[in-house]
Amino acid sequence: MKDLKILTVRFNLLLVIALLSTEVRADFLLATTFSGDLISVNPITAEGTLIGPTGFGALNAIDTDSEGTVYGATNDGLLIINSETGESDYIGDYGPGIIVEGLAFHQGKLFGSANLNGSQAANFLVEINRITGRATPIGAVNPLAQDLNGLAGGGLNELIGANSVPVTGNLFSISTQTGSGSISSGQIPRVITGIDADSTGNLFGVSLSSLTSLNAESTLLRIDPETGHVSAIGDIGFRTVSGIAFIPSSEVIPEPRTAVLVLLGATVLLARRHDQRIQL
Repeated sequence: MKDLKILTVRFNLLLVIALLSTEVRADFLLATTFSGDLISVNPITAEGTLIGPTGFGALNAIDTDSEGTVYGATNDGLLIINSETGESDYIGDYGPGIIVEGLAFHQGKLFGSANLNGSQAANFLVEINRITGRATPIGAVNPLAQDLNGLAGGGLNELIGANSVPVTGNLFSISTQTGSGSISSGQIPRVITGIDADSTGNLFGVSLSSLTSLNAESTLLRIDPETGHVSAIGDIGFRTVSGIAFIPSSEVIPEPRTAVLVLLGATVLLARRHDQRIQL
């Protein structure tokens, strides 16, 4: 009996050690397809799961504000998207001649990378009014920043942009005040359609096997923001994924380490009581 008790205590201690070393994510990763579906993506395995159709096609980008409200950018205007069902409401158009390709909330403002006046370059930074959908041009990013499809928050007054023309691109550091940008990484050998960072600052991206095919395979990536080096996580399982966005978990998740320590304390207490009974 005593040997069994010792084995039980050792097993529980091993369980405690394993749980203490486990990393738990608190963010959800959302993604959109160009055809208009909202999906959730496991950031560890890249497995995608359909949430629902938004009801809008030509869906280019997605991002969330600090409260977790989801916005989407189509060719025709700005959307607000229900993160649980995918159902969307049209807010408004950007203004004459403007098409937004990338979205990023940063320091309380919504920014977009845009085509202006029929251009296909998508190398202009705009600020978007989330109430009306109207976009105000800030400035040209960089002549090399063609097809700036990916946009994410960076440092103070700074965004990260990712472009891909025709099959490779770069990361750009973009001023939110002037719109100008400079190359900040080595060349990325991927067709990037969206980027975003999780709550710990890890930069993720999505790449397509082709920019011209509506049946292009979509791969989730980890990106080194300094070198541009990418590590493929896996196939998302949906075609032509156009944008990604992390959304903070709405659930209150107890800290695993606290729960483990409680388990450890209970195990020790039971062991001591068992010893006392044996002595009696």
